[in-house]
Amino acid sequence: LIFSDILPQLFARLNHPVRAVRDTLCTILERIAATSPHALCYPAIVGATQPIVIHNEYVDNSEMEKNDFVDVIDEEKKKRAEQDRSLMFDCCQRIVARMQVLFPDLVKDVTEFVKELQRIDMLHEERWTFVLTNLDLEMSRRILQIDAEMMKTLTNTHLNDDEKKEIIHEKTVIFTSLIYRIVEDLYEKTCTNVPITVNEKQFQDTYLTTIEEAIKTLRLNRSEPRQAWASFKLLLAQLNQRANRRSFACLQMADISPRLAALSKTHVPLPGQEYKNFSDVVMLERISKQTIILPTKTRPRKIVFHGSDGKDYPFLFKGQEDLHLDERIMQLLRICNLMLSRKETDWPSYIAENYSVIPLGSRSGLIEWVEGATPIFQVYRKWQLRQATENISNQRMNEVERPSALFFKKLRAAFQANKIPKEFINDRQKWPCSILKDVVEELIEETPQDLLSRELWLRAGSSDTWFRVTERFARSTAVMSMLGSILGLGDRHLDNVLVNFEFGHVVHIDYNVCFDKGRNLRVPEMVPFRLTGNIVRALGPTDIEGTFRLSSENVLEKLRSGKEILLTMLDAFVYDPLIDWAAAQDDLGSRSMIGVATIIAVYGIVDSHSDILHTMAQSLFTLRIKESSAAWLDNRDHLKHILASIVNILEKLYTNAQKGMENRVQNWEEEVNKLEMEKLSIQRDLKNAVTEHHSIMHNIRPLLRSFSHVSFDLTSLNIMQILN
Repeated sequence: LIFSDILPQLFARLNHPVRAVRDTLCTILERIAATSPHALCYPAIVGATQPIVIHNEYVDNSEMEKNDFVDVIDEEKKKRAEQDRSLMFDCCQRIVARMQVLFPDLVKDVTEFVKELQRIDMLHEERWTFVLTNLDLEMSRRILQIDAEMMKTLTNTHLNDDEKKEIIHEKTVIFTSLIYRIVEDLYEKTCTNVPITVNEKQFQDTYLTTIEEAIKTLRLNRSEPRQAWASFKLLLAQLNQRANRRSFACLQMADISPRLAALSKTHVPLPGQEYKNFSDVVMLERISKQTIILPTKTRPRKIVFHGSDGKDYPFLFKGQEDLHLDERIMQLLRICNLMLSRKETDWPSYIAENYSVIPLGSRSGLIEWVEGATPIFQVYRKWQLRQATENISNQRMNEVERPSALFFKKLRAAFQANKIPKEFINDRQKWPCSILKDVVEELIEETPQDLLSRELWLRAGSSDTWFRVTERFARSTAVMSMLGSILGLGDRHLDNVLVNFEFGHVVHIDYNVCFDKGRNLRVPEMVPFRLTGNIVRALGPTDIEGTFRLSSENVLEKLRSGKEILLTMLDAFVYDPLIDWAAAQDDLGSRSMIGVATIIAVYGIVDSHSDILHTMAQSLFTLRIKESSAAWLDNRDHLKHILASIVNILEKLYTNAQKGMENRVQNWEEEVNKLEMEKLSIQRDLKNAVTEHHSIMHNIRPLLRSFSHVSFDLTSLNIMQILN
């Protein structure tokens, strides 16, 4: 088990370009598989059953300006990524083949288990909600761009009415075709086939008619994007409303996956046992009959695995996210724990709570369920419910507003009181800081600052227990705050911070936003860690000045002394091709593009739409040339005329200068001044003509740059024919 700590790094380097290195790594992994197949069966089988996504290798929109909604793929980078995937795929198949010889039942059962989990990583309803949510934002952007392009075309004096109408129609088709294509492909994938599970049949019974009507409306109104998309907006609202009503919904496993429900006495090692000997590994006996859907953004499912030892092992099955980064962060936290726990006399212990993470592909995985820990949001929610029942006897409990809804409600009221236009609510840049501060202070005033401290006090059976739990809470908070600051950890909302009120340990979950990725979000996260009023009050009588401050200083000192180890680990992160470093790809609204996650949700692979993107790029380029051709040719003729005039004036100046020197012609200076004035006038005309040329090229140059990465002949576009 000596290599167990670096298994993720070994797998990550299976795409090494040197064959000897790959062979050596495969040999090492095959030897590990012979003695500890449970430690690498999941990454090997996942890598051998589906293409591995190599992140940030070839999806590149940096060459495109925000005004161009065509995603262009860099062919060279794409080929490199495909080669990397092929190398990793071949190596994983080699490892699995070796394991199949030694442990055929284990490989067979784990393969079936992984494939079925991958199939249900997103149910049809969740898939439609996820895809429409992402496409709705993108469609809104593109509609605004179509409006801007329409105004630009209508004001083009070089085009007649028929040409303007044709160009506007073609632009509308180009800017919306990819979105329409994705929606129609999703419809074909989820609605046209015979349902194979009860859940799929229920989805079709509930939404098939609505989706078919929306598709019909889309096809009839392709040139009217607002009208074409209106039905999908209504469908998205219906899906979100249903999802919000189904908090902690319970599904029957047999309804979503009959195969998983039928598993019994398998040879599947339960995830998270990498550090055990194979003889001590617990196998999967069966899966619980029910699964609970949590009411969070990605709608993860809690699944209970019954082990061969008679115990239950709950896991969180999460889709819509790449968990390779979470896996590496857990590995880093374990290393940090070794660095922090060198003194046995430390009490409470310096421990960063961690858990097992098992990626099952590019957008799903299993996360060990943290028992005994409660999200801080649940504490806040219980207080809200108590307040609702005490103050309004006839109010139903599920009508309590979420913090974000409460914030916007007070913000609207403040805007109204200060006579600020309502439309400002949608533009954060226009929010007055003074009003924002007043709203936040009002919310702080309304919320008790002792919710956490009271919970710790009420759970403790004695003052001694309370003191110990509070000390552990302060130290655990300090450890995670300092580590979070170093890792640039963001997205620390109350659902992602858990507290074990019995022992005082703090557990952070969801490490998808780290290494300062939160600073690039639409609403940037600037604070280094979460230390709000309720957390401060729960740190004990000295607040931040006691255990918390001393522990924070100690953690930073120990980590600084072992910085070489940390830097070595972090250096491996940078070159890990399985980790998604492309913050802009998942950025909520920072770029005008179809996200990688959306493409994977519909097609299962990331580069399935590259051909249509190339076609769209060519079509847009042709259209730009067609739209600008008359102005471009006029600009050319204008420049020719100006240059000829400049040459003529220069010749006259030269001739007059010669005459003036030889014959001392009267009024020579007056004639020269007149020519100089003409020259200045023509220079202004030249400057305006060059400015006009740059204005024309402004819409064409980004596309030309993007074509430098695409392998095709520009002569096929018949540019000269368009210009003529």
